[in-house]
This record gives sequence, structure tokens and C-alpha cells, in this order.
Amino acid sequence: VKVLNVEKIREAFPLTKEYIYFNNAATGACSTHVATALKEYADSRLALSPEASRWNERIVESRRLFAQLIGAREGEIAFVPNTTAGLNTISDMVCTRKGNVVTTDIGFPSNVLVWLKHAHVETRFAKNRENKIPLEEISRHVDGNTIAVAVDQVGWFNGFKHDLRAVAEEAHEKGAYFVVDAIQSAGSMKIDVRRDEIDFLSAGSYKWLLGPPGAGFLYVREDLIDKFTPPFPGINSMDEEQLDRNIYDAFDLYQLKFSRKVQRYELGTVSDASCAGTWASMKMIVKLGIDQIEKRLRKLDGYLVDRLEELHMPLQSPRGERSRHGIVNFKAKDNRELEKRLRTRKMVVTARVGGIRVSPGFFNTEDEIDRFVEAVRELTR
Repeated sequence: VKVLNVEKIREAFPLTKEYIYFNNAATGACSTHVATALKEYADSRLALSPEASRWNERIVESRRLFAQLIGAREGEIAFVPNTTAGLNTISDMVCTRKGNVVTTDIGFPSNVLVWLKHAHVETRFAKNRENKIPLEEISRHVDGNTIAVAVDQVGWFNGFKHDLRAVAEEAHEKGAYFVVDAIQSAGSMKIDVRRDEIDFLSAGSYKWLLGPPGAGFLYVREDLIDKFTPPFPGINSMDEEQLDRNIYDAFDLYQLKFSRKVQRYELGTVSDASCAGTWASMKMIVKLGIDQIEKRLRKLDGYLVDRLEELHMPLQSPRGERSRHGIVNFKAKDNRELEKRLRTRKMVVTARVGGIRVSPGFFNTEDEIDRFVEAVRELTR
């Protein structure tokens, strides 16, 4: 059985020499793989060297790598600038009629705003119970007029994890689409869009995918690709033959023809540098193995929960492993001040929703958790 060599992995994350970095839910730690890729990409641009064309190929390959991480086909993946751009694209694609959209009251604001903006669509909120969303609470809001059910696969502030397949079945039974915000899960756990019957998914590059900001990926299920009008058409949205004529021969846009490929939903030029860095980070993730990364994170999360409970810290995250992933949140008086005081000890976490959000990476250790918990004990006495 393959086991991650954490000591060796840490060599690729220089910040671990100085900090205890438990903040991947905010910004994924930068590795030397990403830094090297960004420098090599910039150097290729400086010289207009043959290496520049190889970087173009790698940027395109990042689509395939993301598809591999979520169990999709490369032809189902479009580039978007970030998670929110992808969610806005999905929202504008599907909200073309009156109806309702079901989301939750503990979702990240972006996965709520994109639905609230449609005045002709009712946004319904499944209510949390102790910071978890029971399936029956989603089910009671879904009806024959529901356009979409939209959830964060992993909750942004406390790590609550939905049973995606069960939510998909509730949506599809009533004829609704199933939309997933995967920025807090992609790169940290195995995703299978086929198994979980996901229709649309969006994820940015800079959290658990460990890439730089500015890149993102939009998944559209294959049979839905040519069903919708692109909300933000760019040059990649055009039919390939029509685009070729317009570029090389003469203007011919009197009757627009859209491409039948998923690129029809791309917003125009992508951030090549961001995609280059994300290519490098995803290569690392695939090489290490997403199953091994998920297993390592589950072990660290469980250990962290056990240690916090020894201190009797009130948790805002689910205790059960099946309903939590990657993120642990405990209540703290004056959480912003506690965040600052921990930072002075070179421990990086984030104050969120009345507590402290802790999000270790696969490169972290149990010893770091012990030192962090001891610091929390001292600072909250």
C-alpha cells in the first residue's frame, strides 16, 4: 500500500520550515513545483523560445489533469478565471425561466449570490441543524418547479461534507440540475462526477489544488454541452471553421455559429501563467495519488478533532468522519484576536464564523497539531 513520505514532501513546501501552515482552505501552500513552473514559463516568454510552445501544451494538459481528478472527460472541462465565474456561467445558463433554486444557509456567499441575482427565480435555503444540512431538509424544498440544486461539496467554514449522490438523486427526481462548488474539495479528495451524477461543477486553482490564483475549471456534463447558449461568449465560443475564416480570411460573423465543444463556455483569454502553475501542482497531486492525499487528510483531521476535544473546545465541525473533510472549526471568544496571536507564534489559521478555521495540508504533521493545540490551550486560558 502506497504511503505518503511526508518528510520528503515537506521539502517541496519551504514555508513549513518557518510556519505551521493550517490555512489551505484560504490559500493553498505554494510548492517549489509551482514556483519553478512559473519561473520557467516566464523565462520562455522572455526569449520566445521553443519552450514557449511546450508550455502551451502543458496549459492545455491541465484540462486533462483536472478531468482526471474529478472523474470526467477532458472534453467536459472548460477554463474559467475562478470558481465564481464558473458558477455565474452555470447560473446564467440554466436560469432562463421562472422557478426556484435550492441552496443552503451555510454555503459560501458566491454560491448564493449567483442565484439571488435572478429576480425571476426564487432562491430557497435549506436550513442547517448544528452546522450540518440534513438531506431531508434539502428534499423538502425541491419540487417540480426547481431549476437547480446547488451545494458546496465541502463547507467553506466548517468542512461539512454533503452526500453528493443522495443530493443528486433528490434533484434529478424532480427534473432539476445538480450544481457543485468544489473549490474546498478538488485536489484534497477523490471526486467522481459520474458516480455522484453531477451536472455542473466549478473549482478554482488556489486552494486545495495548490496552484496560483487566476485559474479555474468548469465541468459540464457531456450531453448538456450544446444545450445552452453561452452567457459570456468569447472567441473560443465560435464554431471552429467560422473562427478560422474570421482570423485568416475575412470578416464573417453575420450569422454566429457556436462551437459544439465545451470551450463555448470559456470567457476568452485565460491566464496562462496561472494555468502553468496549476499544471505543476496538479501533476504533483496526481503523482502522489489523490486517494493517499485524502487518506492523509482524514487522519490529520481526526487527530486534530481528538486533541481539541481533550481541551473541551466547542467544535462547529461535524464530529463524524463521513460528514466532514479537510476543515475543522472550533468556537473561540474574540476569534480575530486569537488568529493574530497565533500568527505571532508562526501558526497560520483563519477566523471564520465565530471560530477558528483550521485546514491542514497533507504536508503537515501530528507534531504540528500537538504544538498548535498547546498554543490554543495557553492563549485561551
